[in-house]
Amino acid sequence: MRYSKKEHDIFMYQYIQGGAELYEDFQRANTVCPSKRTIQRSLQKKAQSFEEGKLLIHELVEFLDRNNLPKVVVLSEDATKINGQVEYDHNRRRICGLVAPIMENGMPQCNIFEATSPLKIIQDINNYPVGRNVYVCMAQPLEEGAPSFCVQYFCSDNRFSTQDVSNRWDFFDREFSAEGVRVVGKSTDGDPRAIGAMLDAMEMPNLVQSIYGEHFCAKAHIKSVLLQDPTHTSNKLRVKVLKKDAELILGKYKVSRVHLEQLIDKIDKTVHGLSATDINESDKMKFQPAEKMAQQRVIDALHDEIPDSDATVLYLTMMKDIMEVFIKNSSRDVVSPTEAVVKIWHVVFVLRAWRNYCVRKFNGLKHTMMKNQMEKMKKNRYSRTNIRKHTDQRWPQILNLLMLRPWTSMERKIWTQLDV
Repeated sequence: MRYSKKEHDIFMYQYIQGGAELYEDFQRANTVCPSKRTIQRSLQKKAQSFEEGKLLIHELVEFLDRNNLPKVVVLSEDATKINGQVEYDHNRRRICGLVAPIMENGMPQCNIFEATSPLKIIQDINNYPVGRNVYVCMAQPLEEGAPSFCVQYFCSDNRFSTQDVSNRWDFFDREFSAEGVRVVGKSTDGDPRAIGAMLDAMEMPNLVQSIYGEHFCAKAHIKSVLLQDPTHTSNKLRVKVLKKDAELILGKYKVSRVHLEQLIDKIDKTVHGLSATDINESDKMKFQPAEKMAQQRVIDALHDEIPDSDATVLYLTMMKDIMEVFIKNSSRDVVSPTEAVVKIWHVVFVLRAWRNYCVRKFNGLKHTMMKNQMEKMKKNRYSRTNIRKHTDQRWPQILNLLMLRPWTSMERKIWTQLDV
């Protein structure tokens, strides 16, 4: 049977998304479609095989030139779990799925698992761990609607250091610069080693007097903006507050999912827009509920209708400020650079006061956010200040706005409890 190009592409997409087993057991069993082998041959013709661990800088340049995209990118990287197994690559005649050692430049060593003999295959399997994670680095061109490009991937056993991350980023900077590609930003998830590398790059804490004043402890100018993925940060805040066993204490007030449950039960959905599925803690990767929870109408409804929800209101306000500063959305107003810095520093000041209160009161951070979450926000605020050059002249104005910012009656009640 002959298929049109559109039909063939749809079946190929289903094969890629679901995998060979699902395609064979479900798609082929229930519909008329190309055989698995036909789809595989088509993929081999269209797809390009990239070498694991190699930095695909030349391929990136070709991609940018071919699509008329600017040679200005943001690098984003993350690791995800995989079902670790060892496989044989017939095309390259090598073993896949093992973790290569990290070299001095932070890059994984390439071409060491070549299957030259049965003895070498056995030695490699015995001497090197099986990868349980795949680490992926994507380059996003700075043009709206432009597709991203994978510049590197490699198997990992999650055993690397902060220095390895720093060395790899330095190597990236040199290679990208040599090809005329400018890296204006780097973004990662919440891994403490990546955060440590960012703090080192920003020289935090910087003991030298900053041009921004004595209260600014990061390096004034860095090569690229360093950010923890703001979507990841916002979702972490959502997951934290929705945990049923979490006890987040702000003075005599509590940040609790109970307040959201009461809001959904007592107040009509047309007022706040939330549903029971939005506070389901089992789906930790879904971001839309975080956006809905941080809407101003949810915050207002909690404040007006649910008693003793002041701390939860403040918590959701911090989530809203983070999203307004870092995440573009048609439903939110675009904030000015000055407003952005004021908002993100306000979040950090709240977290600092909260942290100090918990350390003083409970001798630990059990009743507040995790330590690395606070480090992410501190790092993001310093990066945000460095994003735009004209904040140099506005820094005194920003500090003045922070100091003179009118605190709400709710915040004043909480600050009284925290002894701030």
